Amino acid sequence: MRHFRRYLRLFAGGLQGFPGPFFNRHNFTNYAESRFGSLLVTNNFGMVGGRDDEDDDSYRTRIHLKLIGHSIPNEPTLRFELLQVSGIQDVVLDRAAGTYTRYVYGITPVASASLIAMVQEVLNKHTAYPLTGIAVNPDLVGITMATTLTLSPGATQTDKDTATGQALAAATEYINNLGVGESLVINEIADRVRNSSSLVIDIGEPNRQIEEILSLRKWPES
Repeated sequence: MRHFRRYLRLFAGGLQGFPGPFFNRHNFTNYAESRFGSLLVTNNFGMVGGRDDEDDDSYRTRIHLKLIGHSIPNEPTLRFELLQVSGIQDVVLDRAAGTYTRYVYGITPVASASLIAMVQEVLNKHTAYPLTGIAVNPDLVGITMATTLTLSPGATQTDKDTATGQALAAATEYINNLGVGESLVINEIADRVRNSSSLVIDIGEPNRQIEEILSLRKWPES
């Protein structure tokens, strides 16, 4: 007949384990048939898995590893996470030493404070210590330009007004869709304007298609 009993190890530590079978002696007496020594004991399974008390340095190291071991997605994954935030049109990354900046493009020219806060929350969730990520609005740069259109001689005033509006819309669409750091190409604007209507014969003057261009930027208050 077999009986299985639980036992408790009295001392902690990594060196206090025992393989199985290891124990084969006991101090039980006065049991039935004790005179025949019929009571046999052993441990079928080893006592393993113990560990020594953790010192302060090991505890500090474990905390540090927990902090830096936070899940960090790669750039495409983080971008995907950010684009799920309601009100986001695009986000652009700017890396720096120990930190990075996410420029937030909302569905409005200037992203609201609440939208910036939601993006910041995503960055905090997926950025491992000691790195930091910051969500900000991009600096706005205004563009003012002027040029002249040469239209088909047979166009009516209504046709001319329509063609001018189409040219303005084509130039505006190009500028508004430029990404952060993307160059403004004058020839591209001229091509967009020229192809905006069949009534446009030419734009500007030779070697000066955009006759006037002015860049306006809002500087931070000092």
